[in-house]
Amino acid sequence: MEHQYSTGFATFAQTTTVDTLRSTPYLRSLAIKIARFHALQIELAEVDHYEMFKYFETQCIPKMDDHLNSDVSPGKLELINEIADFVNSNQFNTIYDQMDDLDQRKVCGHFDLNPTSVLVVPSETPQDRLHEDLLLINFQNCQIGFRGLDLGNFFSELSIAENNYITTRANLTTSPSKIQAISDAKIREFIGYYLTEWSTVSDDFDSTIDNENNLFQEIKFNLMFSLLGYIYWNILNPDFLSDKLYDVAISRIFLYNQFRRRWFM
Repeated sequence: MEHQYSTGFATFAQTTTVDTLRSTPYLRSLAIKIARFHALQIELAEVDHYEMFKYFETQCIPKMDDHLNSDVSPGKLELINEIADFVNSNQFNTIYDQMDDLDQRKVCGHFDLNPTSVLVVPSETPQDRLHEDLLLINFQNCQIGFRGLDLGNFFSELSIAENNYITTRANLTTSPSKIQAISDAKIREFIGYYLTEWSTVSDDFDSTIDNENNLFQEIKFNLMFSLLGYIYWNILNPDFLSDKLYDVAISRIFLYNQFRRRWFM
């Protein structure tokens, strides 16, 4: 899908960091790339992600009972109780019921947008290629789905410092810099670049849907669903109680609550 890139570009390209992707030049370039990708007319499977998330939530409730009966340390058991309370708090319906009649656009979605799915050209290489400083990779999860979910997942990942996952309650309070919920201003900056490109490349531009406020609402709600999906998926994983998956679940719940306090309270 990115065959237009030269061999030289691919040779110099490397994975990037959260801070790099948050910076204006790269955020703009990535917004253009994603808008072009979303505009592709490709026959792909169409997935009802909301139905999938709701199903995951129902499966997590009995699974948490199993985890609570596991032979774990008292400190970890306390946190498992906290996760169980979260799962039983009906977060999916709480968010879903507030969407009302939000207009959403379905697109050719990447559905794995994160720093590991973006390659960049190092600063010391030639920069004379128009919009060719970024390269999207990892297309195995491409589906037809809501663009807000694709972008919401991206912004949730830009809120987690690379390779830094929170493991204990103490770290959640003493190391808040490990998780930095991306600002509304940065999301809206991205939206501006995205919609400018979308209006050029899409054959179906509609100002009643393709405007800053509506797309922000699409991203806002679907970022929450994306985080719920991650949390549920990790809980259902047979290796949930291993340190790595446990850390990921804890960090996602912490981030979810940051956005919930900002947007829904």
